Amino acid sequence: MEPEIIMKDAFNVIGYELRTTTNEGKNLREIPEFWSRYHENNRGALIPGKKYPAVVLGICCDFDRKTNLFSYVIGFENVGEADVPDGMVVKHLPALKYAVFTTPEVKMEEFTRSIQKTTGYIYSEWLPESGFEYNGEGVDIEVYDERCSPDREYVQMDVCVPVKYSLAEVLQ
Repeated sequence: MEPEIIMKDAFNVIGYELRTTTNEGKNLREIPEFWSRYHENNRGALIPGKKYPAVVLGICCDFDRKTNLFSYVIGFENVGEADVPDGMVVKHLPALKYAVFTTPEVKMEEFTRSIQKTTGYIYSEWLPESGFEYNGEGVDIEVYDERCSPDREYVQMDVCVPVKYSLAEVLQ
């Protein structure tokens, strides 16, 4: 699974935030539950200023290495400077280089596992061998578009990881 390397301009995301932890795999349970509540309550309809209304983003950000806490935001890229409604947050994302991975096409009931498996591959296999380093100035971005509509037989999405060339790669 080879990624596409792209440069993404700076942008803002408005959405709902969950604070979770990687300790004991808690995030692997809480994030899917967060998505379920988001869909059940039609929360996306309340988010203002959507630049791409058919593209929902999942953002992993604000990681605290001491506690393993981080924020997961479900939201939309924002047009301009929309007011942020109560209960929502805005995240300002810098212009950075990203490695974009596309999950394999799977049936909807296998989708969460496919996303988790792809993410595991990125961090345990691809990054250590790629010549790139994780760029801590950025955030991980999940892109959910028409390819993961529930009315499709097979679904997939993109996982975008901020990267920079490793020092060893630059010196070669």
